[in-house]
Parts: sequence; C-alpha cells; structure tokens
Amino acid sequence: MELPPYRAPTFSYLLIQMWIKAQLYLKKAGTIILLVSIALWALTTFPALPEDYPGEMSQIEYSLAGRAGKFIEPVIKPLGFDWKLGIALVSGVAAKEVVVSTLGTIYALDDADIEDEEATALKDRISRDPVFTLPTVLALLAFVLLYVPCLAATAVFHKEAGSWRYTALYFGYTCGVAWLAAFAIQKIAGLIW
Repeated sequence: MELPPYRAPTFSYLLIQMWIKAQLYLKKAGTIILLVSIALWALTTFPALPEDYPGEMSQIEYSLAGRAGKFIEPVIKPLGFDWKLGIALVSGVAAKEVVVSTLGTIYALDDADIEDEEATALKDRISRDPVFTLPTVLALLAFVLLYVPCLAATAVFHKEAGSWRYTALYFGYTCGVAWLAAFAIQKIAGLIW
C-alpha cells in the first residue's frame, strides 16, 4: 500500500477553514451564552426586593440566583469562593464559556446603583472585590478547567454509558477532582503569596 503524496495546504484553504470553524463556534457558543445570560438575568432579577425589606441586602442577593449561590457557598467557601462565584460555576455547567458572562451579569447587576459616569469595566469591578486574590483566581481557573465539561458532553456521556448511575458518578467525579485540585492550589498558593 502506498501513501498519497503530501501536499501543504494553501493559504486560502487555511483561511477558509478557519473562517468556517470560527463561525460554527460563534454560532454554538453565542447561542448558549445568550440563552444562559437571559436565564441568569431573570434569576437575578426575580423576585424583586421589597422596598421595606429589613436589613442590608442587594437585589441580587435576594433573587433566586443569589439564594442558590448562598445555598452552595458553604461547599465552595474552603476554595476561597463566594456565592457570586458559586452562581458562575453552576451556570458554567451549561458551557464553560458562560462563567465569564455570568460574572459580567452579576457584577453589572450588583453595581446597578452606580451612576453612568462612575461605571467601570468588569476587570475593575472584580479587582475591587476582595474575594479575587491570586490564590483564589488560580483555584478558580483549576476548578473551571477540571469540572464537568458542559451539558452537551454530559448528555453524550449518558447516551454512551446508558445509565443515570454512571452519569451521576461522572458528574460527581469531575466535580470532586476539580474541588480537590482547587483546594490544594488555594492552600499552596496561599502559602506562597
């Protein structure tokens, strides 16, 4: 058997293939990010904070998303994460690209009371948040890298495995490995910085 002769791809072929792949990714990711952002906006907006609500609480903390974030906060607190990062990680199960857009939505809604001339970029809002230390950011990066890839990958895994038990094991295993790695990175980085 003889191999066909190798031919280097032309520059125009490479550009066309890159354009096609970029369009497919933007269509897929853009659709998912848009849908999750709309759902997240609804979850962070409703129910509305009553005018006469006693105590110091923002609208986002009072919302369904805020309550869910506060609910899972004890599990992620040892990693240096707060309830806002918890909301971002939960929404990131849909697609990891959504973690950043979720943080953007949360911080934009949390700073809704700021006047337009005082509005700042997401990176500036995050840099003012005391949660975002270098060890926490490194732990967050490791967690996002290692936990469940996305709902589509989980659905494919379930289809191949054919059992909810194995799918739950897959979900738990990836989240457990991510939690342990993030915990170790948080502690080691905390000793260094």
